[in-house]
Amino acid sequence: MSGYWPISELKRITPPQALDERGSAYLQALNEIIGDQPITAFQVKDADTCPAEALPALIAEYSMEEFIDADLPEAIQRRVLKNAYLLQSLEGYDAGVKLGLGLLGMTAIIEQWHAQEPIGAPNTHRLTVMIDEVILPGDDGYFSPLQTRATLKMIEATKRQSQGTDFRIGVPARPVAYAGAFALTHIVATADVEIDPPPVLDAAAKVAVVPTTRITSVVSTT
Repeated sequence: MSGYWPISELKRITPPQALDERGSAYLQALNEIIGDQPITAFQVKDADTCPAEALPALIAEYSMEEFIDADLPEAIQRRVLKNAYLLQSLEGYDAGVKLGLGLLGMTAIIEQWHAQEPIGAPNTHRLTVMIDEVILPGDDGYFSPLQTRATLKMIEATKRQSQGTDFRIGVPARPVAYAGAFALTHIVATADVEIDPPPVLDAAAKVAVVPTTRITSVVSTT
């Protein structure tokens, strides 16, 4: 049985107090036991190669719980994790918001209060999110609970916390679209003609669907 460490290297890294006959024998036996084990398979530092079941541990290791919704598809979780350090370094900046939403497949357009017409309330900004990629196709499309939750989570994790946000969601407009009001989620939303009409959450949230050519989804967050 071969060892994991060469004998010379094992002796080099062994503390002097363990280098007596008994300690050396124990370390040599342990070295042979782990020699045939795929040690590298237990490494979960790489977002591309870590096992899917280890992703929650890697998210915790990188302190990314506030950025990543646990229900996001595996590919998106890995995409965000690969940019963890840059994303954390940009917390509180517009660049961080744009990067975070970009990793979710969205384009963020940010207008500070002083650049708006008419001028907005001081210390606020308008955030328009264009959805380029549906997070989970088939899950009510652009305005699914997961899409909305993951978007808001990323915004809250990356925005400057002292700044109020007028938040709008949009999808590229095409000749005809559906529009509806989501009573329970406090979102006014319109959806592209190529996707299904906005979902009905329950009887209290039934919506009237009307044709339109513009997408405007607005919800306020603080």
